[in-house]
Amino acid sequence: MKRFAPLIFIEAYLLFTLLVFLFGPITFVIHNELLFYVCMISYHLAFILGYVVSNILYRNSGVHHVFEFRSETFYIIFFFAVLASLVTYKNVMINSSLIPWDIFSQISDGIQSPAEVYVQRLEKINAENVASSRFFNVLSIFFMFFKFLFIYYSVYFWRMYDCSKKLLFIMYSILFILPSLAGGVSSILFYFFIFLSVSLFFVKLMSNELAILKIFAVSTIVFLLFSGFFGFMMTQRGGGFEYFNTLSPLGDISVNIATPELGSIIGFYLYSFVWLSSYLVQGYYGFCLALSEPWIWTYGFGSSHFLQNQLLLVFGVDVSNLTFQSRISSVWDEKAMWHSFYAQMANDVSFAGVSLIMFLFGFLLSRVWCSIIFQKSFYGSALMPILVVFFIFLPANNQIFGFIDTISYFFVILALWFFENKKVVYR
Repeated sequence: MKRFAPLIFIEAYLLFTLLVFLFGPITFVIHNELLFYVCMISYHLAFILGYVVSNILYRNSGVHHVFEFRSETFYIIFFFAVLASLVTYKNVMINSSLIPWDIFSQISDGIQSPAEVYVQRLEKINAENVASSRFFNVLSIFFMFFKFLFIYYSVYFWRMYDCSKKLLFIMYSILFILPSLAGGVSSILFYFFIFLSVSLFFVKLMSNELAILKIFAVSTIVFLLFSGFFGFMMTQRGGGFEYFNTLSPLGDISVNIATPELGSIIGFYLYSFVWLSSYLVQGYYGFCLALSEPWIWTYGFGSSHFLQNQLLLVFGVDVSNLTFQSRISSVWDEKAMWHSFYAQMANDVSFAGVSLIMFLFGFLLSRVWCSIIFQKSFYGSALMPILVVFFIFLPANNQIFGFIDTISYFFVILALWFFENKKVVYR
């Protein structure tokens, strides 16, 4: 049963999101209903099959990996992590300089008027004069993975840190979440807390220090804190639930619950959870709309906004108009609304091909999990947090491959994990 724990939890979560989509407080009209269910069933079965096959093929080599702490390694990772976070802040705030000279005024504006700041950001993103700033992303992909690696590295070696190193980590954590405060982007805060929490979980797992009750309590507190912050942001820019009735030009979306009074804790968290459910499952609606469109191959770039931007920047080739998201934009906005991982990956491999991708993710998840519980793999446990983020966001968007920091972290750590485990043998 221990081998199948990640499969059980992830499947339970993904099935829960489907139930919220089908029976939650927000009602969606499902287009291509039969095909939608066939795809969902095939994707889930492929994921389960990949996980099971990986378990059958896996054989423990008996090798335990040891990763030693070095001060020079700490400072190298810290330096590039700070640089990566500054790049993120620059990209989020659409600044012209890597050094955020007006950071305090931007944070003040973001806290006082998050809705206004959020709208201003979107206007700047759509402006032509910010396109040139993306050139730095081509170079920064070689160090952006340090942004998340430093978090995991610090959790793993926390007991070996002296006071100065712990202080540097706290300062870095503040820098990490500043774009969320200054730009009204709640997702960055969520990435930080989920990555930190999952890293802590797997580090404790490898050291056999897990206390289930304590983990449950901490997870609940973190979730409530995030939901509270998210709810506050939505009270500033989201408005009442009647807004959901305006999301679909086809009139396919409605809400069956009135906006609660925000003066009470129950009302506030109900408000937060309804908004959270909208962000979480609206990608399924975009997916069922995309099923009406024929598949046009996007040459391996259609599943990632980041890769599309770099292809356009470097070679002048624009494949964005070939994607399902672009072709249904008149009824489900390509940029303003969320689109699930399934639909975005289908741009490159077709809807049928997504089953193969889910099989591979199931296979990978099982193999990484086994490397953690049997070999105490440092890079395996470093890979797990980004995989958890991927599955959490899977109904909503393509979290791993869509952004420079996550795509670089995933592939760099995946490569390091692969070579770390090259001694693992198969039957």
